[in-house]
Amino acid sequence: MWNRNITGLDAEGTFRSLNGAADENVFIGKASKAGFFCFFKVWRDMPYDAVLDYEHILYRVEVKGSSSGTYNLTRGGRSGAQIDRHAENRTRRIERSDCDFVVCVDSNNGDCYILPVDILDITNRKNFGTRALEPFKEKWQLFIHDDATRLTGSQTRDGLLSLPLPALQSVATRIGAIVPTGDFRLPGTTGLRIADEKEKTILAIWYKLCEKGKNKEMAQIDIKTIEKLPKERNTVHETVYATYSTFDSHGEHYVQLDTYGRSDREQPGKISQSIQFDRETASYFVDLLKGEFDL
Repeated sequence: MWNRNITGLDAEGTFRSLNGAADENVFIGKASKAGFFCFFKVWRDMPYDAVLDYEHILYRVEVKGSSSGTYNLTRGGRSGAQIDRHAENRTRRIERSDCDFVVCVDSNNGDCYILPVDILDITNRKNFGTRALEPFKEKWQLFIHDDATRLTGSQTRDGLLSLPLPALQSVATRIGAIVPTGDFRLPGTTGLRIADEKEKTILAIWYKLCEKGKNKEMAQIDIKTIEKLPKERNTVHETVYATYSTFDSHGEHYVQLDTYGRSDREQPGKISQSIQFDRETASYFVDLLKGEFDL
């Protein structure tokens, strides 16, 4: 917990503004430490608070701070002594036209929750609590785009709602996201379920991206160094669920095999191992398997 207003500033005036500016600076500092270039707003009433740059893709970011554990994800409300309290309340939910991501900052300790606006557009929620935001805690990797193992730059920035369902299903398969057959239940919420197939697929993709590591993943086998290593003991492994996907990146075609945790594991649907093959690697293993099995 950080010290709060130990100087006794007016809680509803000066300190409120100062605390909001501090939350925005927490975002800038953490994003910078994560290795992103950030640009802060030059005018108080801009429609978003900052711009984050990753490999020439610019993201509009709105920062929302809270010390209560509930984050108000709206804009257009009345605040400050200069606002006429009798004026019409124009509060509305943050949407795609406002920004690309909302970063919720815990004013008590500086924790950041990286929330894609797709989540707000699908759930139509005007507020989220810390429990619902937990999967997005410090998930700075959501800003990283990668045609092979994540979303493209434009998909990351513009969201997924404009994509047709077959394209979304292809993305889900490529990154290993599993779409539930029933309703998608948002973690940390009570009774919030999504039944629409397209929206379920989008949610499955974003939540899967939250699971992925902070750096670009998926190592490929180096066939130049691979060698046969005899072992003293060998066991036949249990069978597990597996999927494969294909994609193209930088002019190369790839096949990716994913195996998943056994049904008795705590997270049975989570990918446990992934192997990628390009043309050269695939040719090497085809020849190897033909020789070993006399095919």
